[in-house]
Amino acid sequence: MLSRSVDLRTSVIADYDVKGISSRRNRPDYEQKILENRYRDIRVLELSGALSFANADYVLRMISTHERPDILILDLRRVPSLTEGAVLLFVKSLSDLTADGVTVVFSGADEGSSLWDSMVGPIGGMQGVRRFDLLDEAIEWGEDQIIYRYGGFTDIRPTALLPEQALLAGLTAQECDKLATLAVARKFHSGDKIITAGKPHRRCFF
Repeated sequence: MLSRSVDLRTSVIADYDVKGISSRRNRPDYEQKILENRYRDIRVLELSGALSFANADYVLRMISTHERPDILILDLRRVPSLTEGAVLLFVKSLSDLTADGVTVVFSGADEGSSLWDSMVGPIGGMQGVRRFDLLDEAIEWGEDQIIYRYGGFTDIRPTALLPEQALLAGLTAQECDKLATLAVARKFHSGDKIITAGKPHRRCFF
């Protein structure tokens, strides 16, 4: 359980906040300004190698060396497996973090994979835990949360006109009017499912 035949430091190949980096999403200047002021609120650890109890203990000690962020992203794309001891240690420590208001986000572990299956049982039902397939998706989601918490979405208008849609750039006013005649207005409530990743899409939303 406590085997240290390998250098535990290799378990964390990158440890950073989002200062100077961002997701691939283009953001307005006022949103980017919020992220520049609150970059320490998101912390990313990219993990590597099969994680044993000792490796997990090292990762958790690394987490504790910094002020707790609002959002902690653990990227598992280079992790082939976790031992049962590592999973239980992660669950205990991460439950303490979420109880203190930290949102823990996993990325790089596909839903249904053996890696995620080893974690989903112990983690199931834990509040404040999310999962994304890709690290960039996790960072983008974290950015959205920070922007929302600090007033970045307050000027969103209830209606965006078709000519303002990036997908329709280059269409004439007459062509946008024609498209509008084919469209139907829909309303969704908070929590409603609009689309599902991986499912065939039958509608185009603007």
